[in-house]
This record gives sequence, structure tokens and C-alpha cells, in this order.
Amino acid sequence: MNTKRFVTIFILVLGLLLILSVGLSAAQEAQDDPPPLEPWSVDAVPVNNAIPIQGRLTNAGGRPLNGDYNLTLSVYYADTGGTPICKDSNLVSVKKGLFNTVIEGCTPIEIRGYQLYLGIEVESDGEMTPRQALYPVPYAYSLVPGAKMIGNIASDSMLRVKNTGDTNSTAIAGIAESLTGPTTGVLGQSKSAEGSGGRFRNDDVDGVALAATGSGIFKSSAPTYLFVPGANLIKTGSTSTTGWTLDGSTAAIYKGAGAHETSISIPITIPAVLYGQPVRVTQVTVYYKCPNADNYIKYTFLYKTTDAYTTVNLISDNDRDDPRKSTFADSYTINTLSPDNRLSLNEGFLTLKLTLQYSADLEFINIYGVRLQLEHPYKSDLYD
Repeated sequence: MNTKRFVTIFILVLGLLLILSVGLSAAQEAQDDPPPLEPWSVDAVPVNNAIPIQGRLTNAGGRPLNGDYNLTLSVYYADTGGTPICKDSNLVSVKKGLFNTVIEGCTPIEIRGYQLYLGIEVESDGEMTPRQALYPVPYAYSLVPGAKMIGNIASDSMLRVKNTGDTNSTAIAGIAESLTGPTTGVLGQSKSAEGSGGRFRNDDVDGVALAATGSGIFKSSAPTYLFVPGANLIKTGSTSTTGWTLDGSTAAIYKGAGAHETSISIPITIPAVLYGQPVRVTQVTVYYKCPNADNYIKYTFLYKTTDAYTTVNLISDNDRDDPRKSTFADSYTINTLSPDNRLSLNEGFLTLKLTLQYSADLEFINIYGVRLQLEHPYKSDLYD
């Protein structure tokens, strides 16, 4: 009892000599490299969150100590002051001055590329000074699941991976193995208006910059726009006396015999699966001009053909107090709120029908064209 107390007091008064090394590989005999593991082996497990510490404990005269001692090991961002980012206390067995232990509880969230310092306290003597700087080995935690690399590197990459293999080689592979949920294999994001979430390049003349296999689906929250010229119009019936003249893509539509109305149709054919993914028609914009306020577009309809005999109405704009009667080149936009606006593999045929109202003979209403907004049934998530 007296001997132990003497040793404890001696440590308190005169301090310890600690020689630290992070990792035990230097103390082991050289061995042949083990065979490489299969990268995606189901038996592989993440690295344990433990920093190995090896040290030598002596008295002030340099004599190695033996016995069990409580060591408190703390990791800091600063060499003095501050709060530990993680710490651990262990009862360590010391034999001929040498001991091995680990610091558990430090995660990749704390160890992410900044300089780290180790503080050591033996029993209740208070933390020793100076703290020991920790070098490269702990930073291997930046490669375990959940790691984050944060820095400010201009005109270069935070991380570069190069594979010099010439057969079926891959530089980076991202695999999300869950069969459910909105998982993502690889995520790229840019918050700059001039940036891009991902950029791909292949310098070979026959090379492919971006390839999709499997289902081949490309999903995007950005809309696609399809433009159809007014000159694509047709009569709604073979006996209709509606007439028109064409000027490029514009159709100037007229009909004789006094005040009356007539209808035209503009067939629209689009891929029901665009870039490998389903499509929704979410908006229609009509570009037009009337000769005067007494001539106008009275009704607007958009139909989807589902089979040889059936159509579904996506837009029924037929009950308006303010008909489309602009006397200068203008446009109007209508949203398709119907849940039927999604096009299946067999539903790429659409028809836009316009009912035109005239106040006098041979007056024209110009239809410049139609724009369809196409969106994809995919909800884009926001990432930090």
C-alpha cells in the first residue's frame, strides 16, 4: 500500500515520460502482404472507431513502471485549452513500462482533416503538458462510413482517384444496396449558377462520357419544353370551311360568312418515355395574335389519346369571362392539373383544340405555335 502510494505521489510531483506512437505496426515483425479482400464482400465490416495508442511509462529517474494505471486520453483541435472533441478512460496494464490502449468514441465527424492533439492524464494527477500532436494515421478515419471532407481548395479537387487498369477498371464506384427508399449511389451538387452537379468527359472519338445501364432511366427535376408550330394545324372536320395562310411556322386562320366560330386542332406527338423516364405534361402555352378585340380564342382543350377509341381531357378552358383577345403578339399559359397528365408507354398522342370566335368575314387570328412543358414524376431532394 505504501509503495503504491509512493509511486502515485511520485508521479504527481515529478511527472511521467511518455513516448507515444499511434498504431502498433512498428512494434510488429514484418509480414508478407495479405491477399487483397473483395471490395464488396458481404463479410466486410467498417473500421472500428478506435485510435491505437502505445506508450512507455517511467518514473522521473527513467525506471520503467509496472502495474495497473487509469489513463484518461483526450483528443483536441488545439495544443492548449479548448474542449475535447472525444475522450476515453481505460485501466491500463503496464509491464516493464510499456502499455497498449485505444481511444474509443472518436468518429469521422470529429476527425476530418484538422490537426489533432492528444492530452494524457494518469490516475487523477491532472492532464500532462505539452499535449502530443497526432499525425497521419488517425486521418485514415476520413475513409470510413460517415466521413466528411471539408476544406477550401481553389482550382483543384478535394479528392482525386485514379485507376490505371486497362480492363473493366473503375475509378469510383457508388452502390446503395437497399432495395427500398430514395437511395442514391453517387450524389453530385453545385450551388453556383455557373456550376454543374456533375461533369463527365471522354476524350476518345468513340468514347461515351455518360452511360446508363439497367433500366437506363435519367431522372431530373428540371422541365423539358417541346415547341409545336402553328402551321401544324388541321381542320376539325372534313366539311369545315376554315381556311388559313402560312408564313413560316405561323398560321393565319380565317372563316367567311359573317360572325361565327370555328375550331382547329394541332396534333402533338411526344415520347411517352423521354430520356428513359416517364413524362407528365404539366403546362401548355399558346402564342397568338388577334386582329381586333372582337376576334378571340374562345376555348382551349387538350386531349390525351389512351387507345384507338378513348381520349382523356387534360385541359378544359371553356368557361372564361375574359377570352384570349390580345391585338399584339402575346401568349397565355394553362396548367394541366389533372392526375391523368402522366403519359404511359402507350400514350404519346396529344391534341390541342382551339375554338376561335370571329366578328366579321375573312378576319384572321394568328396562331404562332404551342409550347408544352414536360416534367418527370420524380421528387428531387435537397442536400446540405
